[in-house]
Amino acid sequence: MRLLKSGAVIRLGAAVLAALVVLPGLLWGAGRVAAAPGAQPAGLSMTVQAGFEGHYKLGEWFPVQVTVSNNGAPFDAEVQVDAVGDNDQTLATYARSVALPAPARKQVTLYTYATSFQHTVRVRILQGTTVLLEQRAPIDPVSNGFLLVV
Repeated sequence: MRLLKSGAVIRLGAAVLAALVVLPGLLWGAGRVAAAPGAQPAGLSMTVQAGFEGHYKLGEWFPVQVTVSNNGAPFDAEVQVDAVGDNDQTLATYARSVALPAPARKQVTLYTYATSFQHTVRVRILQGTTVLLEQRAPIDPVSNGFLLVV
């Protein structure tokens, strides 16, 4: 039986080497997929309006209005918004619990601030530690002048 010739050994060695190089990458990628956010419940939606018609003053508090709708199964959730500083560093997270029966439409107002120039604010809906839904809303800083709100 002549299964292994010198050329076959080289090809077999190259296949084993390729498997050793590719396998750790596949295993690393499989671990990263497990860390993905949880599945969004059916019927859950969110709209976000941040600031004063999309504007905010640096270093000052501004509102974030979140409207949550649930047409699926009832559950309790938490709505979160981050206060952001320099280099997109999260300074604090503000949250409010929301009971979402079926059907439900609730509006929650959270307040946050930014100490540096931010152009989006991130809002999340969580159930326990699982992120169900995440949305970014546009905001524009006002650094010079006044921000008058009526």
